[in-house]
Amino acid sequence: MEKRWFVLQTKSKQEDRSLFHLRNKGIEAYLPKVEDMSFHARKRSIVQKPLFPCYLFVRLGEDSSLDKVRWTQGVIRILFNSVRPVPLADNVIEEIRGWEDRDGIIRCKPSQEYKKVRIMRGPFKDITGIVSRWLSDGERVKILLDLVTYQASLELHSSLIENFV
Repeated sequence: MEKRWFVLQTKSKQEDRSLFHLRNKGIEAYLPKVEDMSFHARKRSIVQKPLFPCYLFVRLGEDSSLDKVRWTQGVIRILFNSVRPVPLADNVIEEIRGWEDRDGIIRCKPSQEYKKVRIMRGPFKDITGIVSRWLSDGERVKILLDLVTYQASLELHSSLIENFV
């Protein structure tokens, strides 16, 4: 019985609740988190937020009951194609875990906007682009890709890019 990773969609701001209840049911679940700066009432604090808001990952075998997962508090649904749940490629979770520091939190080193960068891994490997802005979690960047004469917009994790001269 081979276990595979699947994506769950959760209710807004219910990722931790879903994670807690899934683990209580004995289901292996993973919620990657990033560190972000929060400002409230002129005070600044560091908070941990989900890397993918409203999503988390579960590892299930073929004999696993999808109802057990689907009816967990905070869970909206398992991502399906038209017929069945879509498993992730085997290396996706390993790749995300590779971004984490020793404490399990993903942190990035800030880069300046409008710097030219090169994508290091993934389907867009070796494509160059310009960082147009950092998204609210400070980890994913929006890149204007230099694709022929068309500029496409792409959001990806900052660990997948490097400065390019």
